[in-house]
Amino acid sequence: MAYVGNAGRKAYLDYNYNQPLAGPGSVASRSPYPDFGGLAGNPSWGTNNYNALQVKLKKEIGPDGLLISGAYTWGKALGTSVSGIKFNGQVPFRDTRHWKDDAGSTPFDIRHILALSWVYELPFGKGKPFGGSANRATQAIIGGWKFGGIGTFQSGHYSTPVDSVNNSNAGGSRPDITGNPNGFSHPSKQAMLSQFSTPACSGVHRSTLLGMLAPAQSRVRASP
Repeated sequence: MAYVGNAGRKAYLDYNYNQPLAGPGSVASRSPYPDFGGLAGNPSWGTNNYNALQVKLKKEIGPDGLLISGAYTWGKALGTSVSGIKFNGQVPFRDTRHWKDDAGSTPFDIRHILALSWVYELPFGKGKPFGGSANRATQAIIGGWKFGGIGTFQSGHYSTPVDSVNNSNAGGSRPDITGNPNGFSHPSKQAMLSQFSTPACSGVHRSTLLGMLAPAQSRVRASP
């Protein structure tokens, strides 16, 4: 069992110094610097942190060489930015004047990861229950085989809902969360959409970056 953690500082942000205020009217009348268009930059103000509990178990079962191991990680990856610009990769800040309000899950925030593996030495050949008295040629063919596999199971990534239109009239517009989009085991599209509503043109949006959980994933592979 182990604790793993790290912290990042001075991570880059994709920042618009001239983002207009939300609301009606011309863009210039709501911009800090009305004589300019977008004033983009990448200030190193971002922070992030990762904290996790890791548990690993290994067990050999029986005389025939069955080895089973498992590893589980329970962690969180939070912040306002990770290495590179736009910590979620696509979605701009709702309001660059209050960019810290978008702190939350990062693209690497996978809360649960379970990995299971096994290796079984097949009971054929020299010193094994089957074929142990066979000639050398036969033992060379049937002996020494192993069957193994690995399975990985993890919770989903977090994603960001966005408005199909720029309702804030300032960029970074997102729908309001009016329910719990993560409260369904296997949500349908209709059930998911019913948890959001289109906000008024006020710049106040309660849908944070990467606040919607995608379905869990699993992979299993086996081979001799």
